[in-house]
Amino acid sequence: MYHFEQTADEYQTSPDVSLCHAVTTAVNVDMRDSELQARNVVISGLREGRGQSDKETVANLAHELDIHPNILHRKRLGRHIDNKIRPMLVTFDSVNCVAACNTVKEIR
Repeated sequence: MYHFEQTADEYQTSPDVSLCHAVTTAVNVDMRDSELQARNVVISGLREGRGQSDKETVANLAHELDIHPNILHRKRLGRHIDNKIRPMLVTFDSVNCVAACNTVKEIR
C-alpha cells in the first residue's frame, strides 16, 4: 500500500512550499522597502552649520511651507567637501508630507 499523506515536516520542506515561502517573503520585503522609500524626500540647497541642526532647518522650512511633518530621520548625502552644499535625505512619518513637498516643488 502507498501512503500519500505528508507529515508536517515533509510538507514544510517540500520544494514547492519553500519556493512559495521565498517568493512571498521577497514580495513582502519589496513592498515594505517601497513604503519606506515613499516617505523619503531629498532636499537640495540647504547649507550646513548655520547655527542650527539639520533637523531644525528642515522643520523651519516645512513650517514656512505650511507643512507640519514628523521627521524620523535625516542625513547628508555624499562626503563633505568645503564650499559644496550636500543634499539632505529626509524621512517623514507620512507619505502625505512627501506629497506636500512635491507640490511645493512643482509650484517652484
